[in-house]
Amino acid sequence: MRTRGVDRFRRVSIRTTRLLPFVGATALTLLVLALALLLGGGSGQAHAALPAGEVNPATASAPVRSSAKVFKTPSGRLACQSTDDVTGRPIVQCEVRLIGGGDYPKVQGRSRPKDCETDWGGVVEVHATGRATVPCSGGVMVTAKNPRTLAYGTRWKRGNYICLSREDALRCSTKSGAHGFKANRDVIRVW
Repeated sequence: MRTRGVDRFRRVSIRTTRLLPFVGATALTLLVLALALLLGGGSGQAHAALPAGEVNPATASAPVRSSAKVFKTPSGRLACQSTDDVTGRPIVQCEVRLIGGGDYPKVQGRSRPKDCETDWGGVVEVHATGRATVPCSGGVMVTAKNPRTLAYGTRWKRGNYICLSREDALRCSTKSGAHGFKANRDVIRVW
């Protein structure tokens, strides 16, 4: 003769053992996903090689000094901001400021688009996908009155983007380094 407690225990035990394979498979899947993210996977994008001689701002050994939405280089010649493009996707947009006159830097390997009737070479943008762009722009993009200065040797991080301020140039890219640019007073190089 069985008691009610023993039957109840037996039913719970049977249900639990039926769930064990499912629970085990779920735990294993979560473990694999966690390891993939920790080891640098998870972006879903192939990691492209940086152009020769370029430093990936994400892996540079420089302290992170700012996560402000807007910053400028110590020279004041470049001002950058985290903003959204026309589709609402986040981008980093940097503007060349002509201090004391002069011309915009040359864009390496690119020429001014034929349909661009305004300034070109004064703005550079990094998008999450595809090569960084130098859009045709006729106006001021970064409107902050007094952006925070990003000292030489420091990094700026916001979302999926990182910029590294160095005396020779400002480098901004996606965290993976797959897309970005290097800009100084003479040249803008995009990848």
